[in-house]
Amino acid sequence: NAHLIPALGRVRICDLTPQLIESYYAWVMRNKNLASNTVRKHHVLLHSALKLAYRQGIIDSNPVDRVEPPRLTPARQTFYNAEQLARLLDLSEGTALELPIKLAGYLGLRRSEIVGLRWCDVDLARGTVSIRSVRTAAGPRVVCKAPKTAGSMRTLDISCVTDLTALLERQLAAHRALMAER
Repeated sequence: NAHLIPALGRVRICDLTPQLIESYYAWVMRNKNLASNTVRKHHVLLHSALKLAYRQGIIDSNPVDRVEPPRLTPARQTFYNAEQLARLLDLSEGTALELPIKLAGYLGLRRSEIVGLRWCDVDLARGTVSIRSVRTAAGPRVVCKAPKTAGSMRTLDISCVTDLTALLERQLAAHRALMAER
């Protein structure tokens, strides 16, 4: 709706050419500041749609087959150094973000893994946290599901991270008190 339809929505499918598609890619990268990885997704979407039109006999060939998608740009990760992480942990202490920040900082958990945690995944007696589900948004819905790969399902040792285990113990006690009130 934001890019394809305004740029190509008035062009009849049979009038789409490789040159028109290439100029669209250049236009959205230049004028809409879309990354090449995003434009590759547009390429895949266009290819799939036009492949269906080809199979249905609406067009004689898929013009996207003759278009080179933009090159993938490798993702660039940045990480906090020890000093930055210590500062973030200090700043988050006593806030609602303290636990998620500690889970991410100490264990390297992803956001979807943190919000997918349940109390049944935390074993304070053994000192472990098990990643068995993730929670993510699918449009307006929140979806709880298994992680994408079997390797993402794991159990992590937290017994040596004393401030994290102490925080989890306090949070669990508060949770149990809240449940007892209900």
